[in-house]
Amino acid sequence: MFAKSQPKTEAKTVSQHAEQPSSPVGQMETASGILLSAQEMMQLQKSFGNRAVQRMIQGSIPKNKVPDVKEQQPSGQSAMPSESEMQEEVGEKELEEVEVQAMFLDDILAMQPTDSKRSREEMERDIRLAQSTVDKVIAKCDNLDEVSAYFPLLQLRFGLKQIGFKDLGTPNAQVAMEINPKGACLFTNNNEFELNKGDSHGMPDKQDVKFKTGKSTTGHTWAKEMIASQLGPNHPQGFGPADQRNLMRHLPTNRKKHPGLENRYIRGHLLNDSLGGPGYEQNLFPITERANKDHEHFVESQVKSWVNESGHFVYYHVEVKNISEKIDKTLTDDSSNYVDADLHCEAYVLSVNGGRSKLSKYVNCVIKSKHGVVQAPQDLGVATIAGADNPDASHKKFVDNKWVELSVTKNKGAKGYDPVIEEVADGIMEFYNEVKKMIDKQQTIISTLAQLVGKDLKKVTPINLGFVLKAIILDSQGDSKGIAELRGSNFASVGAWNHITNELSKKKEDIADMLDALTHVIDEYHKLSAAEIEWLGQHEYTCYTKLVFTRMLDHYSDVDKRILNMKEAMYTLGWQAARIDNKNKLISDFFDAGYKDYLDGFARAESGADCNKDQLGYETGHQDYLDGLAAAQAAIAPASNYQAYLAAYDEYNDGLVKARQGHDPANPNKARVAAHDEYTNGRKDADGDQMKQHNTAAYLAGYEDYEAGLTDNQAGSDAQQTHYAYKWAFDEYEEGRLGISQRGEAAPARDGRAYEAGFSDYESGWVDAENGMNGPPAGHKAYQLGFNNYESGLGDAEASIVKRNTASAYTAAYDDYCEGFEDAQSDNGQNGNTAAYTNGYNEYYDGMNDASNQLGYQNGNRAYMEGYLEFEEGASDAEMRDEAGSDTVAYMEGYNSVDFSTKKVKTQ
Repeated sequence: MFAKSQPKTEAKTVSQHAEQPSSPVGQMETASGILLSAQEMMQLQKSFGNRAVQRMIQGSIPKNKVPDVKEQQPSGQSAMPSESEMQEEVGEKELEEVEVQAMFLDDILAMQPTDSKRSREEMERDIRLAQSTVDKVIAKCDNLDEVSAYFPLLQLRFGLKQIGFKDLGTPNAQVAMEINPKGACLFTNNNEFELNKGDSHGMPDKQDVKFKTGKSTTGHTWAKEMIASQLGPNHPQGFGPADQRNLMRHLPTNRKKHPGLENRYIRGHLLNDSLGGPGYEQNLFPITERANKDHEHFVESQVKSWVNESGHFVYYHVEVKNISEKIDKTLTDDSSNYVDADLHCEAYVLSVNGGRSKLSKYVNCVIKSKHGVVQAPQDLGVATIAGADNPDASHKKFVDNKWVELSVTKNKGAKGYDPVIEEVADGIMEFYNEVKKMIDKQQTIISTLAQLVGKDLKKVTPINLGFVLKAIILDSQGDSKGIAELRGSNFASVGAWNHITNELSKKKEDIADMLDALTHVIDEYHKLSAAEIEWLGQHEYTCYTKLVFTRMLDHYSDVDKRILNMKEAMYTLGWQAARIDNKNKLISDFFDAGYKDYLDGFARAESGADCNKDQLGYETGHQDYLDGLAAAQAAIAPASNYQAYLAAYDEYNDGLVKARQGHDPANPNKARVAAHDEYTNGRKDADGDQMKQHNTAAYLAGYEDYEAGLTDNQAGSDAQQTHYAYKWAFDEYEEGRLGISQRGEAAPARDGRAYEAGFSDYESGWVDAENGMNGPPAGHKAYQLGFNNYESGLGDAEASIVKRNTASAYTAAYDDYCEGFEDAQSDNGQNGNTAAYTNGYNEYYDGMNDASNQLGYQNGNRAYMEGYLEFEEGASDAEMRDEAGSDTVAYMEGYNSVDFSTKKVKTQ
């Protein structure tokens, strides 16, 4: 959570006049009543000349009158009006601003100082004139020291309360002025900015440090390059990171959450703060803590040794290359976000003539910053480098005299206010930014933090931190004056303030934990939708407005618990809505999650997959589906209106219907497939004449439908149902009956129970007919058909009708009758015991007997007629004494039966 950060140090707005040491003697009073020391007088005389200083002090120039400057006008430029001409135009009135602005700088400064008693309008005019004059000063001077030399004279000339530099080393560097109204003059920077030159202390060499910036894909500004052509012990004071909090909150920074130096990021200085590097975004780039450690060990420690310990001037260059980034702005402190880059570093000591010195050490390496990867620096340097003379050691006096300005973040005795420890400051600012999303008024946030958070912080440190919190927030927003006033009015001295920051440092871990807990609550609350917040306000809580959140901070642990309870309740409402298929009517992530979990569990049960999650909605949806399936299997009407329950019930019944219709399941729903399979299994068991294996509704339906179809077909009924098993049984029975009827005595082609039943029934029918049994003993269709077929064959044989079908029973009866008839003709006796055989035999003899008894025809059976006619033919031939024309028994009987004595046929 706590990325390394640092509030900006207080900008310098102190008057140069106020900074100069005063002398108890040799003071001189100016016309405006301001005392100048002898040292100040000497500086003024050196800068502007004795004449200008004397005129300023003695007031020799009339108040607000233009000096005679005609002789100073350059050629080609119109001369200024004479004093008499001016007086004629304006009389006793003050000069117009435009006229003063057109004057030369020296002449403006040589004018009599402004009276300290001024109206508001006059003060606003003077601050505008001061601004235009400072612009002339900046244009004339080559460095900041030359500009600052003008400050005492400018302050006296325009009656300024203070004048000084502000925000040096930043793109907002300026000269700030104040009477009562304020004014400022910005320095130009052309998309780059330059570090201020530092304090000279009489040194001829100045700083020459420039920075170049770039932007991330998300629009955050960061440093791309730092070029210190000349960096020495007179560098300005640097400070820790103050910018890029918004960028760093998306990158992994929490030490507990992301262990390992290569797994978390800090804001790395291109120019170290102990070398004057500012903590602004123009000098900061996000690197891993491991890369920061390598940068310090292999590069920065050597440069600091050269500059801060040995007093050398150095060349120092750091450039960021090979940047690769992935920053999802919706994620906070997330390890999936990263910024990878290489820091190309080069440094060496400068010789007196500005070239490379002949030193054994030369830094030239690449620092690798890659998320999650440990990469050693790549050394590109050489042991020695050809250069000019050895460095000038005279600069060591800066070290000896303690003139080197070390960073205040290192706590090495630098003057000024110590900043609050980075983890605390950064945590407070992150907390502040989160609260700001809910509360618009800055003063409300600061007051809340000072009262509530300060109260909690007081539990871990004895200091009341209300003003500390305000100072951090105001400082981060650049309100330096407000910070100075806040610190000065409440802590009286630098020492008191620094004592507080030291106490914070000792308790930083406890404070960080407390801020982490607070920020967690805010994060959770911020995730709630407007509908959820409103719902929360309607259910025993009072959190329906943003401002109420400030009161929640007092007991943040209870708030966290309430939010978690609310999430659970919303989740439950979601899956309850899914249970009744109520659709999602509440815009809530937690409602949606419950709704989706229920449907996911339902869908998983539908697909036949087991439930392997422990979420309430998921398990409930899964179980409801299985309960519906179980109820449908047991043929129990649904006792619930749960969507998953009813769906499973309907799917099961639909699967049963499809199976009864002989269709395969149209989708892979578990209930549908189960019913289809169960129905089919029931039909198969019934087909195999097996007992019921279980009592599921679909199984029983399959069993019973099959049995019903078999029974109906046996009874000769037509199929009146469309049940798959019913028709299956009916058709199988028909196939079995047709199998023997059409193919003779062929064995059944399948082993279906109905098929074999049809085969057996048919065969039983014609067997009974063959045995001369009267009528079928059963009403089975196949039995009846077999009996009738046999009788039809017998009838056709009796009538001497050629058989007209190939049914086995028909053919058998026909053949049996013919065989019996033939045996009777040959008097072979009965070779078979079938009814048709016996009938054919008996009928033949009956005809022959009737003929021998001279009886007329008694029936028209073929065998009867044949026996009668043959007997008669034999008797006729005997009477005629013809040879026997046939060898049939009847013929021979007729022939032998003639009594020639009486010429009568013998009676049998």
